[in-house]
Amino acid sequence: MRFYVLTFGPHSDPDSTKAALAKSNPEAVVQTLSAALGIGSSALELLAAQTLVAKGANEMLARKPEVDFLLRVAGTSQITRAIKSVGATKGKSFLLVLASEGKRGLTVSGSMGRPMARRPLNRKDMDSVEAGALLSARRA
Repeated sequence: MRFYVLTFGPHSDPDSTKAALAKSNPEAVVQTLSAALGIGSSALELLAAQTLVAKGANEMLARKPEVDFLLRVAGTSQITRAIKSVGATKGKSFLLVLASEGKRGLTVSGSMGRPMARRPLNRKDMDSVEAGALLSARRA
């Protein structure tokens, strides 16, 4: 799996940034999230892996992998609630996640984002990953 988390300041637009990176990475899951999320890149990587596995097994929580990922990060099956709790907002700092199992590498050059620093998983990270996994278990 190829995976990046980039951080962007409040002067960047989450929608146009996401659209540009999705266009240059057509095989990737590309999603923007609030920078105030409070979980680390290792947890986001595990949540993205859950989405990619669910996609491969045809067992996603939503039709689109980007929405599946958003639901897993938020720990809810309600799209509106997920957007409200973890979605990126114009005028605020945000994260952009790119994840792919494709053979092509991810293209991130030219973006104004900075890679998110890695840190060991903490309790909140592990709880978030578990909540994302439990959403699939509840559907079964």
